[in-house]
Amino acid sequence: MPSTLGLALTPQLATTPPSYRVTVSETGSPSVGSVTVLRTDPDGLTRPVRTTDGGPLPISGGTATVTDNEVPFGVPVTYSIAVNNNPTIAGNLQVPEAWLIHLGVPSKSVMLPTIAELTDREQDTAAVVLQPMDRPRPLTIAGSSRPSETGGLVVQTSTSSELVAMRALLDDDSVLLFNVPPSLGYLEPTAYVSIGRARAARLVDYGPEQRRLWTLPYQVVDRPAGGTRAQVAHADVSARFARWSDISAGTTWAQIAAGTA
Repeated sequence: MPSTLGLALTPQLATTPPSYRVTVSETGSPSVGSVTVLRTDPDGLTRPVRTTDGGPLPISGGTATVTDNEVPFGVPVTYSIAVNNNPTIAGNLQVPEAWLIHLGVPSKSVMLPTIAELTDREQDTAAVVLQPMDRPRPLTIAGSSRPSETGGLVVQTSTSSELVAMRALLDDDSVLLFNVPPSLGYLEPTAYVSIGRARAARLVDYGPEQRRLWTLPYQVVDRPAGGTRAQVAHADVSARFARWSDISAGTTWAQIAAGTA
């Protein structure tokens, strides 16, 4: 008889970024060993919750946890596991601010307290228009689909620490999650974006002036694959293991991150 799986959600509004902690519980046997936690978003797409190594979440001792740093804010979502008894649980993480979220290192994510401007999203065409000789009208060769949308935002940083944080966020040129709750009224859907040429302009032409206006053009892209360092920090490991030798041979970072080691 297969084991029974359960799901529980814990809002983590004070973390960077705000997130859901998803707990998987298992009773009975035989154990499934590992699971993929899925999240269905309002756009109808179902996406796997990102783990440390990008693979399934290992279960040990009847429980496992994973942090979802990419849950869209302020909209209903449903978590599920497509195995055994197929458990589901609904959530709606209420966050009052917009964020730019770093997927690989979520602690580098930046809250956007002041969005000075949002440019219109544009969507170019992939069609080619040809003008043959002796024809009054051109011929059009349509592409398979239009390219993804482009847009831009202008945000303000007001202190030296905010300036440093924004630079650190953009430094490795990673794809970011632009997460905007509908409650702000911007009508900007949550999207994975690749930031183009970034510009930090001084508000006042004066040396000690700390305020900057960041112009961040972007293109909407697909969700990147891979893992995240969301749950594995030196402090986490040292709090549980006094010495490296206390970690059992063969233990993976994914097991440590899930709390199953």
